[in-house]
Amino acid sequence: MFDVLHCVNSRSCSSLFRFNISYLHTSVSLFSSPFIKPQKKMDPEIAKLREERKRKKLTKEIKLLESFAKKPKPVEELIFDKKYDLNIAERIRPSVKLTEDEEDERFLVARNYCRYQNMLAVMDMRWISESIKKQDRALQKLKKLSPQLHESAIKPDECFLKNFSCQGPTLTPPIKRYQPPDGHYIDVTKKWLC
Repeated sequence: MFDVLHCVNSRSCSSLFRFNISYLHTSVSLFSSPFIKPQKKMDPEIAKLREERKRKKLTKEIKLLESFAKKPKPVEELIFDKKYDLNIAERIRPSVKLTEDEEDERFLVARNYCRYQNMLAVMDMRWISESIKKQDRALQKLKKLSPQLHESAIKPDECFLKNFSCQGPTLTPPIKRYQPPDGHYIDVTKKWLC
């Protein structure tokens, strides 16, 4: 190598380039980057222990993720707030023990109420059916007397429909070429891990 450098530095090549040999450093090639840390030789038992630790850590993380996957989405109405835990005894109603006489009395009152409501429903149904029968009889008699009056009686009441007005939900088609106003809103929907 020295001979080559000496030849390059000689006067025959001086017209092409010239440099000082002291600036040239030669060393054994390292076959690695200076930025990579050289690996130390490790005891195989220590390497096994490290691998086992990594495996245990990964299995713990997998179990944790699986436990989160099993939990259902919470229902806000069923969540118990911790601040009410202190006075929970005040919030629970004491159980009331009824005597046999009171239980019998309540049972009789409930039974009488059911009978009364049933009687009212039967009376309403009778009244409706009787009024429909009376109306049919009156229309049949009217038809026998004069068919023109019968036809006018069957026609819908237009005066009633003129004065009739109701307000309710309306279904309107979307406005064509409607440009909604620009703006921003805060999205408050809760997101759950699934």
